[in-house]
Amino acid sequence: MPASGAFTGHKGDFRRDRILAEAKATVQISASVKLAWLTKITQEANEKGCNPALFLSFVTASGEAKPGGDWVLIPRYVWEELTEDK
Repeated sequence: MPASGAFTGHKGDFRRDRILAEAKATVQISASVKLAWLTKITQEANEKGCNPALFLSFVTASGEAKPGGDWVLIPRYVWEELTEDK
């Protein structure tokens, strides 16, 4: 999404199918996840009829993802929907 949350009307960082996602990146060796981020993206996703997700990337100084450094966090209810036996 252009400018992500900087402009009214643009929610989340990007949307793919039924997922509205917030994206965060760090050059540090660890990261904290804020409940406020998860609450915000959940509310925005619910408003759009989507499932929320938080993309977290550990990146180099040049912004490239480190090996094994790209992760996606989803709520447990979404995980259960994705992994239930059909």
